[in-house]
Amino acid sequence: MQKTRIVLSLIAIFFFWGSNPLWAMQPEIIWIENPSEEDTVYYYGYDPYSELRYQPAEYGEGLYSVICLKGELDYTALSPDGCGNFYQGYVNQSGSWILPPIYNIGDTFNDGIVQVNQPNIKQQNGLTYYYDMDHIINRNGKSIPAVDNLVQQGYTIDAVGDCYVVLSIREKFNSTPYFALANLEGTLLLPAIFLDIHLPSEGLCLVQTDKGYGFSDLDGKIVIPLQYQNGSDFSQGLAAVQQNGKWGYIDKTGKKVIDLKYEYAFPFEDGLAAVQLNGKWGFLDLLGHITIEPIYDEVQHFSEGIASVRKGNSWGCVDKCGNEILPCQYQAVEICSDNRIAVKWQNRYGYFDKNGEKIIDFLYGAATDFHEGFAVVSSGDFSDYQWESYWHIGIGSAVYKNNQFGVIDRWGNRVLPEEYLCISDFEDGTAICQRARDKKVGIIQAPAVQETDPGKRSFIRLYLDDELLGTDQDPVIKNERTMVPLRTIAEALDADVRWDETAKAAIITIDEITMQLPIDSTTATVNGEKVLLDTSAQVIHGRTMVPLRFVAEQFALQVQWKEDSYSVQLSTR
Repeated sequence: MQKTRIVLSLIAIFFFWGSNPLWAMQPEIIWIENPSEEDTVYYYGYDPYSELRYQPAEYGEGLYSVICLKGELDYTALSPDGCGNFYQGYVNQSGSWILPPIYNIGDTFNDGIVQVNQPNIKQQNGLTYYYDMDHIINRNGKSIPAVDNLVQQGYTIDAVGDCYVVLSIREKFNSTPYFALANLEGTLLLPAIFLDIHLPSEGLCLVQTDKGYGFSDLDGKIVIPLQYQNGSDFSQGLAAVQQNGKWGYIDKTGKKVIDLKYEYAFPFEDGLAAVQLNGKWGFLDLLGHITIEPIYDEVQHFSEGIASVRKGNSWGCVDKCGNEILPCQYQAVEICSDNRIAVKWQNRYGYFDKNGEKIIDFLYGAATDFHEGFAVVSSGDFSDYQWESYWHIGIGSAVYKNNQFGVIDRWGNRVLPEEYLCISDFEDGTAICQRARDKKVGIIQAPAVQETDPGKRSFIRLYLDDELLGTDQDPVIKNERTMVPLRTIAEALDADVRWDETAKAAIITIDEITMQLPIDSTTATVNGEKVLLDTSAQVIHGRTMVPLRFVAEQFALQVQWKEDSYSVQLSTR
């Protein structure tokens, strides 16, 4: 008994340390200088005309898009938060200006080019005309003359990718637009006769006319007839198409490979595609074989071998064989990179690994995907916001005013404190941020990533005979006593657990022993005899929690505290 008391004391001593994530080495931040006396680095990814002001900056090929304010903010009754002239430019990962802030809008660099919208001035007949014009520019800020020529002919740039440009043109201002496809040499590969054109995917373009959807090659030849109600781009050699209200898949010759019998079908990713049948969702492989039966109300695509799935209002995730990695019992489950899964429970996010072991406790109201070993998080209250919508919160809202963001590594160590209005994902070793207290914008230089598991966690882990017991409620400290989830341990020992609603008590039966454990009472009964508890059983987050001392004594378990892994080890041996 004395040994158990010592163990409990040790757990209480280390609890404060364990409940707070460790600090990792803080990274260097290079603050971006104002490009000129009249330009002020203001925000990045900022829309001055919207309440949804903060969002991650565009990044591509080593350049970040940054917004500058030219001149001073003007305040009027119509815009009490201020309005002004905002222009976008590009800085490199060292915070140096590569392209000055002279653009109204700018996208992400890809293949050395980017689409921008630039203000222009024209003098004609003694008058000055101001107008905007779309360009595709290179890293030197030079526009592509052939594309400029098409824009001057009346075309609008709609999409750019893989050195191709989707254009649209209208006969009149409010008439139906028709779409074309061009290359960067200004050659129209597909004429402006289509109601819709997608950028090429695996060598073919999804196109639409009034006859329907089909596919064209890059020589302008329709290789798959315009006969479908809808379609998606080719992915892994197959494209989803809809005909007579049903979806299936065709190959690049137009041959039907998978029957058109599904209510909806998504493109293939990671060798599997989500399909809907009889109102439920499952997955099939490239041969059309159902690999995961359609039993779910909603699914997300596979990423790194697992996918999120929903039953009713609860989410879990499965592997490619349909095995549950996490059961459908959480508010949200988002698959991340770096062997992590973000899980929302009781309006808080934590992270599991892809074996289903919890790595980071449910500490955060906002959590994002891991990129290069780091994730952006906030411990504030974002209960009314969905995954990846945290940046799109109005600056005037109480939610945004009260919450700020920081960075953690993949083990839960704090890399940056929660004192930033916005932080982008890490890419190529850097991220861009804006500090709350002074609105300064800077480039974060990522520290070295801790690759190996440090073994410590921000919560107490519970083991039985060296096997980790998975539970959505971890052991906690109450009144200097460690409380453990009763059902988790009892079921691991093949005990029967049921709830007596009248007595407000948990009843546990194992072998010849029956225990009755009333909630909020320090008296339990074991085979009809009263047993005093040093702390009453409690319901925490919907789980019955009992003092570790009671569990150890009644289940004849040995207890060991392991400081190096911050865990309780229970043993039947």
